[in-house]
Amino acid sequence: LASYLPISSAFVQAPRSLFVASQQNGILRSTDGGATWEVVSPVTNVQALALLPDERLGWAGTSEGKLLTTQDGGNTWQEMDSPCAGEEILSIVASPLYAQDRTLLMGTASRATATKPARVALWRSTNGGASWRQVTTQVTTARWVDIALPVGVTENAVEQAVLATGPYCLRPLRRAKDVWISTQVDPSGANVLSVVAQGEVDHGGILYAATGSGVYRSIDGGRTWHPFADGLGSGSFISLALVRKGDVDTLYAMSLGGLIWKRDLA
Repeated sequence: LASYLPISSAFVQAPRSLFVASQQNGILRSTDGGATWEVVSPVTNVQALALLPDERLGWAGTSEGKLLTTQDGGNTWQEMDSPCAGEEILSIVASPLYAQDRTLLMGTASRATATKPARVALWRSTNGGASWRQVTTQVTTARWVDIALPVGVTENAVEQAVLATGPYCLRPLRRAKDVWISTQVDPSGANVLSVVAQGEVDHGGILYAATGSGVYRSIDGGRTWHPFADGLGSGSFISLALVRKGDVDTLYAMSLGGLIWKRDLA
């Protein structure tokens, strides 16, 4: 895989079936746990990658705003209509109930122009990517958007998606459709690179955010934030993952130096 660097996104389809997005070589697939790789799409500058193994569906987005889709489990990829040509597609997430609601979320970034500031945007599709609607924006020069769906929630999960971009966390106001509230996580303005949500966001849900100055936690659905270093160490963190196994939720946090911390949550 070293010859295909840099890698911008990765997806584990099955224990030995992996996909990665190579900036210079397109979408790559391995069927032997990463021992060997083949190019399944030559489209370059792919930055976002999402697959649904059970549905044999997948989507990818590029830094030029191109959208790709697969309907055969990643064997072949085709370009589809994009609502954001010229913008950077940074993240794509599928609803946990995609088979019923066919809903996708997509995060994009656009640079400043003479009339508009730089910003990121969240888009929603309810027909598998055939059409999209922009649901919220955030003025920022950040070039990333992390979209997190709440763990432990399936019904209406996409309506509780939480975003991380720049120094902000954006959460939906459920009493008003498509109204999003932006909150600065770290008072010093450190960037928020990743966010995860545990439970109903607006009903006692707990959020965790990885920032340049440590991990923060919110116990009121993202309204207020406080440092959370218990069992996680200190310093800069770049990525979070929340995994539920049985009745136990486990938080994984990756530091800037590559260390991975693990913390079981109540």
